[in-house]
Formats: sequence, C-alpha cells, structure tokens
Amino acid sequence: MRIAFCHNLKTTDSLEEAEYDTQTTVDRLRRALESGGHDVRMVNMNGSVAGIVARLESMRPELIFNTTEGRGGPLREAFFPALFETLKLPFTGGGSRCCALTLDKLATLRGVAAAGVPTPRSLVVAQGSHGISRAELEQLRYPLIAKPNFEGSSIGISSRSVVWDLKELEELLKDLLRDFPDGVLIQEFVPGRDVTVAFLEALTPSILSPTGYTYLNSAENPHNIYDYRLKNEASEKVQVDRDPHLSPETLENIRTWAERSSNALLVRDVGRFDFRVAANGDAYFLEANALPSLEEGAGLLLAAEQRGLGYDEAILAIVQSAARRHGLATGSPKPLRPGLRLGLTFNLKRTDARADDTEAEFDNPGTIAGLKSALEDLGHEVVELEALKDLPIRLTESGVDAVFNIAEGRAGRNREAHVPSLCEFLAIPCTGSDATTLAIALDKSLAKRLLVQAGVPTSRFQLFTTGDEPLDTALRFPLIAKPNAEGTSKGLDERCVVETEPALREVVRRLVNRYLQPVIVEEYVSGREFTVGLVGWPRPTILPPMEVIFLDRDVRHPVYGYELKLDFNPRTRFEYPARVNRRELERLGSVALQAFDTLGCRDVARIDFRLPEDGVPRVIEVNPLPGLSKGFSDLCLVAEGAGMSYESLIHEILKGVLQRRAWSVL
Repeated sequence: MRIAFCHNLKTTDSLEEAEYDTQTTVDRLRRALESGGHDVRMVNMNGSVAGIVARLESMRPELIFNTTEGRGGPLREAFFPALFETLKLPFTGGGSRCCALTLDKLATLRGVAAAGVPTPRSLVVAQGSHGISRAELEQLRYPLIAKPNFEGSSIGISSRSVVWDLKELEELLKDLLRDFPDGVLIQEFVPGRDVTVAFLEALTPSILSPTGYTYLNSAENPHNIYDYRLKNEASEKVQVDRDPHLSPETLENIRTWAERSSNALLVRDVGRFDFRVAANGDAYFLEANALPSLEEGAGLLLAAEQRGLGYDEAILAIVQSAARRHGLATGSPKPLRPGLRLGLTFNLKRTDARADDTEAEFDNPGTIAGLKSALEDLGHEVVELEALKDLPIRLTESGVDAVFNIAEGRAGRNREAHVPSLCEFLAIPCTGSDATTLAIALDKSLAKRLLVQAGVPTSRFQLFTTGDEPLDTALRFPLIAKPNAEGTSKGLDERCVVETEPALREVVRRLVNRYLQPVIVEEYVSGREFTVGLVGWPRPTILPPMEVIFLDRDVRHPVYGYELKLDFNPRTRFEYPARVNRRELERLGSVALQAFDTLGCRDVARIDFRLPEDGVPRVIEVNPLPGLSKGFSDLCLVAEGAGMSYESLIHEILKGVLQRRAWSVL
C-alpha cells in the first residue's frame, strides 16, 4: 500500500515536544513499514495545517500510519484524526472521539468505570474554576496524587505529586494550575506498582500479557511512580519487566478490564492501558493511551515479542488491523491521484564556481534532480524547462498548469524577474514572488530604500557608480562594499570591509570594474549573523533562525562571503535552530516578516541579519529566490532545523501557487 507516515518529529527537549517521536524512532518505524513492501511517504506534522492538508490531498495515500500527538490544547490528539476523517482518508488507531476521550483522564476514568472497571476516586480542578469544595475532597482519602488531566509521557508528574494533607495539595495545585490551566486531576493514590497492558487488535486475543517496571534507585522514587524525569531524562534507571509476577486472579482481572476498556473507549488497532496494583493484588485502572510509544524497547513491543512478533511484525500488525477494518487490500499501491503538470524552470550551472563566478547562482544537476523528485513525490508531473533564450517558445508549448521557478536569469539587473514576467504574460501561475519584487530585491540599494522608508532596521548606506563620488559624511567606519545587484555573495570577502576612505575607494573601483555595475557601501554591523526563512501563502510561516558562526578568531570583521558559500568550510559552522532567547527570537521573526511584507514577497524568502549588542536586528539582505539544494542551501538547513523535511519545504513553497491557480480557474 501507499502509506503516509504522519508524525510529530522531536526537534527540541522542550516540554511541548516531550511526546513527539525522535528521529531514531521515526526512521525505525519507516523501515518497519517498508519491510512489508509498502510505499512509505513521510509527513512531518510540525508544519502548517494548510500545507499538510494540501500535501495529503495531493498524495492521496491509501492509509495513514498515525503517531501524531498534536500541538496544544485538550483536543490536540484528536485534531489530526478529525482532519483525516474530514478528508475521508483511512488511518491507523482510534478516531477523533477516542483520542479526545483518552487524553482526558477524568473522562477516561468515568468511561471505563461505567463498564465495570475499578478506578480510584478522582476529580478535576481547572484554572478559573471555583476551586475544590470541602464536600468533594471529603469523598477522597489521603494520600492523593495530583497530575495534569490532559498530558501524556508523565508530564507534570514528579516526587511531589503525592500529597498527604490539604496544605500540601493546595501548594502543589498552585504550581500545577499555573503550568496546566486546562485541568489537574486529583486522585486517590494507590500504594503499589504500575502495570501496563498492550492492545493489538490484529491478534487473537488482542490483549497482550502485562508488563511492569523496576526502578533501579528506589530511594529516589519511594512511591514507585514512573514520573517525567524517569521517562524522559533518566530512562536508564527504569527497567521494563516482561513478567510483573501477578497472581492468576489479578492477571485475569487486568486482562478482562483491559478488554472492557478498549471497547468502552473505542480504541482501535493499537493501544495501552495502565493499571496500579496494590500490595494485596487489587488492581485499579489509571489511564489509557490511544497513541502509545512505539520506540524500540517500549512495553508494548516487549509484550508483542512474547506473542512471537518482532518489531517489524508488530508495526505491520497495526497496519493489517487498520487495513482490514477499512476494507483495504495490502498489495501493490494504487496509482496516485492525477496531479498537475508542473514546469520546473532553472538555470543549469556548467562552469566551476571556484574558477569563474559567472554562473555561481545557477543550480547543479543534483539540485534539479532532487527538486524534481520532491515534486513528483507530491503527485505531480514535472517538465524540465531550462531558462535559455528559447524558453518563451518551450514554455508556451509545454502545456504546464503552473511553474515552480528557481531560475536566476542570464544577465541584467532584472534577470531574476525574467521568468515570472514571462509567466505573468502567458497567464501561467508561478511559485515565489512576482517580477516586481524580484527586480527590487536584486537591486540592494533600491530594496534598502524601501526598507528604510517602512521603518525596517538596516544599516546606513550609499550607492557608488564609479568610486569617485563624495563619501556621505553620515557614514561611520568600518564600511563594507559589495556589488549592488549580485547574489550568492559574489565579490564579497573580508577585504571588502575597510577602515579608511582610500581603502574604500580602492575596493569600490575594483568591484565596479569586475562586475560592471554600481557598488553599495554600508556601515558594517558587528554582532551575530542569522538567517530567517519564511515559507507559505497567503501568510508565511516564520521558521526558527539559523546562526552563521565564524570560527576564525584572527579575522577582525568576518563576513559570510562568496568562498564560504561555495561549500561547507572549516572557518564557519551553522547552528540550526540557533540558540537565542525568547526576545531575540521574537525580534528576528518580527523584523523578518516586516521586511518580507515591505518588498511584497510571496511563498518563500530568506532574510539575512546581523544582531548587534543593542539587540535590534539589522537586515542585511532580502532574498526572495533562495537556493534549494537539499542538505546544503541555507534555507534547506533552516527548514531542517525546524523539523521540516525537504519534501515538506518544497510543498510549503508550492501550495501558494496551487491555491492561486485554483482561484484563477474558478
């Protein structure tokens, strides 16, 4: 089958991403799915919802393998299953109703209790409510345990979670409600141990043997709680027990109650049920997980091993179960839904960029092939259209529905606008910014005039045409000079930063003679260098910044120049996402969006910055036609740092033209 593997990829150690899949787990799951002969398409759900919808509609998978946890709020796990249901796309696991129910611990407890499953007495208090009445508390017996009602992965659970009196409870609730205002579950604490029961619907019986936990340092965990620290930060101190040594009566009860719980909660294909077993053998249901961990070594996979299933077989059993109930065959994939006929316009690099920078901005065959492959994976037919002199004829005759443009143009100040202008003339929708924006952005001085007029922070500058013009007395050294209408930092290196007027005039004359165009001179801004990517339409998503870190301490005024951009260089390293505080992140994003809007950018752009000591980012340059070489170009690294695959980045750029095309044919 053609399977879309929808997941949230963990990119940080933040609490918000605690339940997301690591790259290791994602890769292992992909291999398991492919071992069954399936055509697996990776869909990282961290991107924009509009982009995800457009990609799924274009891809039209036969089945979605879903591990998506969602992004926030008490209905987050239900959001994407509800979306799949709306799109009428079959998927693994419980539906939106099941996921909404199982993330709500109190609702889960009430649901299984109605089916005759024993549960500890519990109640929920939320921020803004009238608090807990004494009558409600008197129904519960100490000790109590308090934990977030809408969280998984033991988030919010610690050694403080068990309390013995009202004062302790009130202090704990104050902290928990501050961090988890949607609701905190207060529950009678059962001294004992945790036991989990896995569910694989494809098997008969579907309830697997229970597994338990052994904590290697009991002094640090007197209540035998699998808390957040142990689950996420000190997993080496926890051992999963394949056999928790339950009495036959307790074992039978737990299996019965797990089966009842799966029916009451509408769990499908895969799930996990957690119980607490007291010293006397009494067992109490605690919670259910409709999206259990599928990391190697998880209790569910160990329980599957006891039934003779290896990792791959267990994952394929989930697919088999979902396929069976959706009435799907698990044979060869159906053909993709017909996509669009896309023209891919580009300029092909034929010279050695180290020896001759004439074609430095052009793309190599590998970039073209990778981009074509990504577009084809999205279900589109791709027609390669090199931007040569006969492009007007070939584009007219190509019959393409739209154009994905990365062509830099052959020559002239307006060269980047040539293909968009041609597309506009022929009424063919085109990705990226229109001809006006591309022409303005390539002219650095003209772009900076508009940025200054709009109040976008950038350094002071002056345009030179010969090098003999009087120097603006308002400019302060050091100054930096570069060709006014070139990309890829052509002509730029550390020699372009000068401290005196004679040195400045020498550099300007050299650049004017070499590139036969005006030279822009700007005040050099000391500080950290960042680049920020923006993708999407009509409102772009601002990706986390990447920092360019200069490693050569002997260079007084470092610049991200031409030689450094040719290949990865020991004089620089890139940190993506960059290490910035919240204020720096907000400022970089805000100024990037302001610059993007000021120049009328569309679909994609990369904004380069220097961040001086005053904390106000200065725009160095706006590039609305950034490089798209997978694993190399700055924007691709920025997207990678944001947890966005190359294919997802390309689709984010493409979706705007798809939407604009849809409007044009209505």
